[in-house]
Amino acid sequence: MIPQIETSKRLMVVGLGLVVMLGLSGCITLFPKTKSVQLYRFGVQTAAPVDEQPQGLVAILKGPTLFNRAASGDRILAMTGQQSAYIADARWFDSASLLFDASLINRFTQSKGRVRLIRSGDGASATLNLRLDVRAFELRYNAHGRKPVAVVNVQGLLVDADSRAIVAQNLFDCEQPADANRVRDLVEALDTAVSDCQAKIVTWTNATLDTMPKR
Repeated sequence: MIPQIETSKRLMVVGLGLVVMLGLSGCITLFPKTKSVQLYRFGVQTAAPVDEQPQGLVAILKGPTLFNRAASGDRILAMTGQQSAYIADARWFDSASLLFDASLINRFTQSKGRVRLIRSGDGASATLNLRLDVRAFELRYNAHGRKPVAVVNVQGLLVDADSRAIVAQNLFDCEQPADANRVRDLVEALDTAVSDCQAKIVTWTNATLDTMPKR
């Protein structure tokens, strides 16, 4: 059973009744009481800073990550078979796509590899472009009552910056079962799956660079 799911947009009707105030002082709020929404983040846990920067750093251009549209915003997507829904009263601190990119750039910066990601407009030249497509970023439930599983699926392409030819491509599938069917545990499972995928992306990118002839 998915905890507190929003299956559609809520329609909120607020009626403001007539308030009778007795006495000469005091105030009464007319705003309706609403349940607060808890905000969460992922990708915060990173490796320890590198004591010494590796020699021969190489810049790779990172464009905007393509993201599954249903999961790209600040809502937490859950799937049961072909049915989709969102976890109620819980949101990401920012859009999932922006949090993913910020976390990935930081992971490259703190890695022991030579690759460092740059964005368009940073003023540095790049030999390769890294293109990512996050195809799945969700919690998956099944009809048998088992614990939900966090699933992150990312396709990666490394493209030559000059010729636009594909240098390498890979598909990263990462899954992490949640410890329990509670929002906190669901978020932790997604965070672990993201961390796993991003670590694999960093390793793959650096390994691909090491096999290329020096220019």
